[in-house]
Amino acid sequence: MEKENLQNILSALHTIRLNAIIEETEIHDAIIKAFQERNIGHQHEHKLGRGRRVDFYCKGIVIEVKKQRPQKDRLIKQINRYLETPGVTAVIIVLQKSINIQKKIQGKPVYIVSLNRNWGVAI
Repeated sequence: MEKENLQNILSALHTIRLNAIIEETEIHDAIIKAFQERNIGHQHEHKLGRGRRVDFYCKGIVIEVKKQRPQKDRLIKQINRYLETPGVTAVIIVLQKSINIQKKIQGKPVYIVSLNRNWGVAI
């Protein structure tokens, strides 16, 4: 069931198409709309614990939105903090511009969804 939920979330995120010049709030709005269209239960701006607020939380899956391309080492530290939280089973990072990071951290899956690639443009 968890894998099915993860695939449904990833599928919804891959449907998002936004213009190149956007604000992070527009990405949040598009994710909310995509989740609502697929009846994906989620919590927006969810607190995992002290100093650990995530953009979206769906039954153990953290979705974090980053405008542009984040600094890789800072992103990995952030992912590690999330994965240290009991109950977090996977992390999905939604970016405008893709970044390469390992597919597993702390033995848990990490996914990158690039909005530019959703358009078929790899930047």
